[in-house]
Amino acid sequence: MAQAAHRGAEVSIAADAYSLMELVKKGRYIVDASKIEGQSTRYRRNALAEVDRAPSSVANFVNMPSGRIARLHTGRSHLKIGAVNDYFTVIGLNHDLQQVMADLAFGATHQGVADWVHQKTQQVAIQRDTRKVLGTSDLEYRIDPYTKLMVDVGVPFQSAIFQEAGRIITEAETDVWHASQAVPRGRIMEHLTQAADADQRKVNVEAIFNHSNGKGILPKMVEKALIGCQDLKSESARSIRDNNPTTKSSPYIHAKGVGSEREAMGGNHNLDDAGIVAGTVDAMILQQTQSFSNRARACLVSQL
Repeated sequence: MAQAAHRGAEVSIAADAYSLMELVKKGRYIVDASKIEGQSTRYRRNALAEVDRAPSSVANFVNMPSGRIARLHTGRSHLKIGAVNDYFTVIGLNHDLQQVMADLAFGATHQGVADWVHQKTQQVAIQRDTRKVLGTSDLEYRIDPYTKLMVDVGVPFQSAIFQEAGRIITEAETDVWHASQAVPRGRIMEHLTQAADADQRKVNVEAIFNHSNGKGILPKMVEKALIGCQDLKSESARSIRDNNPTTKSSPYIHAKGVGSEREAMGGNHNLDDAGIVAGTVDAMILQQTQSFSNRARACLVSQL
């Protein structure tokens, strides 16, 4: 991107300060992240500075906490969204991670959406504050009669994306698939179990998440915490957990998505209560076609 900026391309990068904070997090809090100068932090600062030096470009860390102590996730922008010319993307993948992961990415050619994404990214990079640019009402951009881009702007306890995910599951008649890093929990698990238990439907529910004995400590911690809790007390919830198609040898699941026999959505929203409570900025693509849902699920399963 630095090379493109110095060729004269108009490059805008808004990198959330979480990428600095996570290097020194203390539980769910950080201490004075703005003054961290570890090797990785210096590399990230220098990389953004190289882009920002180009006359027609802007690149900054955004949402930097104002005090010495701040909650790690509150106000965080979890967006992985971008545009090049008339092509835009909404992805789950973290660009700087070296670990091999199973993930989903969505993109399309659409000048209007690409321009909108670039404009908002540029404004956030200049203001250095996502909330100042996006406001307080969750956003959507209608792409065609079947497809829309949805953005949660990061207001705590508010998520249009989560409401849409719940609707997809509730309206499913035969099949539901759900992808996440850890075993589903909270309200999303309630939606899944209600679909599986519905007397009139008996929906086939498939949850794809990291095997608790596989790579990463998060799946083990979450599943251990949920054992015996309300989330996994019902027979349907235990069945959803036990029928997970991943194995110990599967790559790490980083995908986020949900679909039914007629529609699906995917992107970077974890569909988890914790991010909604904290107020996390996220984006998803929703398309109300069976082929989109089938392709998204097949793409993820092919990586296992």
